[in-house]
Amino acid sequence: MGQSRGVALQALAVVAALGAGIVSARAEAARGCPQGDGPSVVAAVGMHGELVLEDGRLLKLAGLALDFGDDDHAAARDTALRELAVGRRILVASAAPEGDRYGRLVGVARIEGEAQTLQHALIELGLAVLRPDAAHAGCLEGLAAAERSAREARLGLWASLPVKASDVAAVRALEGRYGVIEGRVASVGDRRAALYLNFGRVWRQDLTVTVPQRFRSALNGAKIPLDDMSGRLVRVRGVVFEEGGPAIEVREPGQIELVGNEDR
Repeated sequence: MGQSRGVALQALAVVAALGAGIVSARAEAARGCPQGDGPSVVAAVGMHGELVLEDGRLLKLAGLALDFGDDDHAAARDTALRELAVGRRILVASAAPEGDRYGRLVGVARIEGEAQTLQHALIELGLAVLRPDAAHAGCLEGLAAAERSAREARLGLWASLPVKASDVAAVRALEGRYGVIEGRVASVGDRRAALYLNFGRVWRQDLTVTVPQRFRSALNGAKIPLDDMSGRLVRVRGVVFEEGGPAIEVREPGQIELVGNEDR
């Protein structure tokens, strides 16, 4: 409890220190990203980082992974959200106004009068990671830039991310959760149903990234050389699931990226 309180207080200090830099208008974050309708007033923060609106609706912030099963992170995340949004009027842009399967509104949120999104603010603090979302693709460039800054400064979640693909126990511990994993591709398998990026020789224990055939053209269009990945150092993100060994399915170009210009 004391440690969680300390992290929450630290988040308050970070929010105060960054001040206008967190919620100020940034052209690169707003470019191509919908402005939204509204306004709605935020009444509270929900259990998993959702925003509870005054009219009773729950708003899930699109394009983010927020839940990492870590109480300290959750405390810091919720403190930041309360400081940034509770009691304030927000504009919400949603590609699916009917809501998700849980009845939550899913969209991009801005404090009224600000150009920068709440998504950008949380990523910039290292309290969320980018979860590529084709429905809000116009926002991704700015969010990716914010994440790069947080990662380079090792803020928040980036103190322990990305997980190394060679750390088999750490990768397996992510099962059922969204993860960011970095490693060198050991081999590539091209089958009728999918392309497989293998991060080790023992497929029952090492990470495998699967790319279903129907999504390959989108990744190739993003200049991700799927057929020439062997030996390359990559960073991949997605929900880790068990398929004879830990696996991540890649559907969006933003889920996988080459790291640096390392020789193979």
